[in-house]
Amino acid sequence: MNLDRPSLTHLRERAAQARRQGHYAQAAQWEWKAVELAETLGLAGERARALLWEGYSLRQAGDDDLALAALLQALNAPVIDPGDRFSALTTLLHISLERIGRNWRNRVSRGQPCWIFWRANWRFGKVILPPLTSGSYALGRDGGMLIPG
Repeated sequence: MNLDRPSLTHLRERAAQARRQGHYAQAAQWEWKAVELAETLGLAGERARALLWEGYSLRQAGDDDLALAALLQALNAPVIDPGDRFSALTTLLHISLERIGRNWRNRVSRGQPCWIFWRANWRFGKVILPPLTSGSYALGRDGGMLIPG
Protein backbone atom coordinates (compact mmCIF):
# COMPACT_ATOMS: atom_id res chain seq x y z
CA MET A 1 0.00 0.00 0.00
CA ASN A 2 1.19 3.49 -0.81
CA LEU A 3 1.82 5.76 2.12
CA ASP A 4 -0.15 8.78 0.97
CA ARG A 5 -3.33 10.68 1.70
CA PRO A 6 -5.50 8.83 -0.90
CA SER A 7 -4.56 5.54 0.77
CA LEU A 8 -5.72 6.97 4.08
CA THR A 9 -8.99 8.07 2.47
CA HIS A 10 -9.42 4.58 1.02
CA LEU A 11 -8.94 2.96 4.44
CA ARG A 12 -11.47 5.31 6.02
CA GLU A 13 -13.99 4.59 3.23
CA ARG A 14 -13.61 0.83 3.72
CA ALA A 15 -14.19 1.29 7.45
CA ALA A 16 -17.32 3.35 6.79
CA GLN A 17 -18.60 0.70 4.39
CA ALA A 18 -18.00 -2.04 6.99
CA ARG A 19 -19.94 0.00 9.58
CA ARG A 20 -22.85 0.47 7.17
CA GLN A 21 -22.97 -3.31 6.70
CA GLY A 22 -22.87 -3.89 10.47
CA HIS A 23 -19.33 -5.32 10.55
CA TYR A 24 -18.10 -3.18 13.41
CA ALA A 25 -15.07 -5.28 14.37
CA GLN A 26 -13.86 -5.16 10.77
CA ALA A 27 -14.47 -1.41 10.68
CA ALA A 28 -12.36 -1.01 13.82
CA GLN A 29 -9.51 -2.91 12.13
CA TRP A 30 -9.67 -0.61 9.10
CA GLU A 31 -9.70 2.43 11.36
CA TRP A 32 -6.66 1.13 13.26
CA LYS A 33 -4.80 0.84 9.97
CA ALA A 34 -5.86 4.42 9.21
CA VAL A 35 -4.55 5.51 12.63
CA GLU A 36 -1.17 3.96 11.91
CA LEU A 37 -0.98 5.47 8.42
CA ALA A 38 -2.02 8.93 9.66
CA GLU A 39 0.64 8.72 12.35
CA THR A 40 3.24 7.76 9.74
CA LEU A 41 2.19 10.68 7.54
CA GLY A 42 2.19 13.08 10.50
CA LEU A 43 -1.51 13.94 10.19
CA ALA A 44 -2.56 14.51 13.80
CA GLY A 45 -6.13 15.54 12.97
CA GLU A 46 -6.74 12.51 10.78
CA ARG A 47 -5.19 10.27 13.42
CA ALA A 48 -7.54 11.64 16.07
CA ARG A 49 -10.57 11.24 13.79
CA ALA A 50 -9.61 7.63 12.97
CA LEU A 51 -9.13 6.89 16.69
CA LEU A 52 -12.60 8.26 17.41
CA TRP A 53 -14.20 6.09 14.76
CA GLU A 54 -12.18 3.09 15.90
CA GLY A 55 -13.55 3.65 19.40
CA TYR A 56 -17.13 3.99 18.16
CA SER A 57 -16.77 0.83 16.07
CA LEU A 58 -15.30 -1.14 18.96
CA ARG A 59 -18.16 0.01 21.18
CA GLN A 60 -20.69 -1.21 18.62
CA ALA A 61 -18.76 -4.49 18.35
CA GLY A 62 -19.15 -4.92 22.12
CA ASP A 63 -15.52 -4.41 23.12
CA ASP A 64 -15.87 -1.60 25.63
CA ASP A 65 -12.35 -1.93 27.06
CA LEU A 66 -10.65 -1.31 23.72
CA ALA A 67 -13.24 1.36 22.89
CA LEU A 68 -12.32 3.24 26.06
CA ALA A 69 -8.62 3.02 25.19
CA ALA A 70 -9.15 4.35 21.65
CA LEU A 71 -11.44 7.16 22.79
CA LEU A 72 -9.03 8.23 25.53
CA GLN A 73 -6.17 8.30 23.02
CA ALA A 74 -8.28 10.46 20.75
CA LEU A 75 -9.10 12.85 23.58
CA ASN A 76 -5.39 13.23 24.34
CA ALA A 77 -4.64 14.19 20.75
CA PRO A 78 -3.37 17.77 20.43
CA VAL A 79 -5.69 18.47 17.48
CA ILE A 80 -9.32 17.44 17.85
CA ASP A 81 -12.52 19.15 16.81
CA PRO A 82 -14.59 20.38 19.80
CA GLY A 83 -17.66 18.50 18.51
CA ASP A 84 -15.65 15.30 18.26
CA ARG A 85 -14.28 15.87 21.77
CA PHE A 86 -17.82 16.28 23.12
CA SER A 87 -19.01 13.16 21.30
CA ALA A 88 -16.10 11.11 22.66
CA LEU A 89 -16.72 12.36 26.20
CA THR A 90 -20.40 11.48 25.88
CA THR A 91 -19.53 7.97 24.72
CA LEU A 92 -17.07 7.57 27.60
CA LEU A 93 -19.78 8.66 30.01
CA HIS A 94 -22.26 6.14 28.55
CA ILE A 95 -19.77 3.29 28.84
CA SER A 96 -18.96 4.29 32.42
CA LEU A 97 -22.62 4.51 33.43
CA GLU A 98 -23.33 1.11 31.89
CA ARG A 99 -20.43 -0.35 33.88
CA ILE A 100 -21.76 1.19 37.08
CA GLY A 101 -25.17 -0.31 36.35
CA ARG A 102 -23.69 -3.76 35.73
CA ASN A 103 -21.58 -3.48 38.88
CA TRP A 104 -24.60 -2.43 40.91
CA ARG A 105 -26.73 -5.30 39.60
CA ASN A 106 -23.93 -7.77 40.33
CA ARG A 107 -23.51 -6.48 43.90
CA VAL A 108 -27.23 -6.62 44.61
CA SER A 109 -27.59 -10.08 43.08
CA ARG A 110 -24.80 -11.36 45.38
CA GLY A 111 -26.38 -9.70 48.44
CA GLN A 112 -23.46 -7.29 48.96
CA PRO A 113 -23.94 -3.96 50.75
CA CYS A 114 -25.18 -0.95 48.78
CA TRP A 115 -25.67 2.63 49.81
CA ILE A 116 -29.33 3.57 49.77
CA PHE A 117 -30.68 7.11 49.68
CA TRP A 118 -34.19 7.94 50.76
CA ARG A 119 -35.38 11.12 49.13
CA ALA A 120 -38.36 11.40 51.49
CA ASN A 121 -36.21 12.03 54.60
CA TRP A 122 -32.93 13.10 52.91
CA ARG A 123 -30.68 10.58 54.59
CA PHE A 124 -28.26 7.85 53.64
CA GLY A 125 -27.95 4.36 55.06
CA LYS A 126 -26.00 1.24 54.21
CA VAL A 127 -28.15 -1.84 53.75
CA ILE A 128 -27.73 -5.39 52.58
CA LEU A 129 -30.47 -6.35 50.18
CA PRO A 130 -31.61 -9.90 49.60
CA PRO A 131 -30.30 -11.33 46.32
CA LEU A 132 -32.50 -10.55 43.36
CA THR A 133 -33.90 -13.44 41.42
CA SER A 134 -34.77 -11.59 38.24
CA GLY A 135 -34.63 -8.08 36.85
CA SER A 136 -33.03 -5.09 38.48
CA TYR A 137 -34.16 -1.83 40.00
CA ALA A 138 -32.67 1.54 40.71
CA LEU A 139 -35.54 3.49 42.24
CA GLY A 140 -37.70 2.26 45.09
CA ARG A 141 -41.40 2.87 45.46
CA ASP A 142 -40.80 5.62 48.02
CA GLY A 143 -38.39 7.49 45.71
CA GLY A 144 -35.23 5.95 47.18
CA MET A 145 -32.21 5.36 45.01
CA LEU A 146 -29.67 2.57 45.37
CA ILE A 147 -26.01 3.39 44.81
CA PRO A 148 -23.21 0.78 44.70
CA GLY A 149 -21.26 0.98 47.93
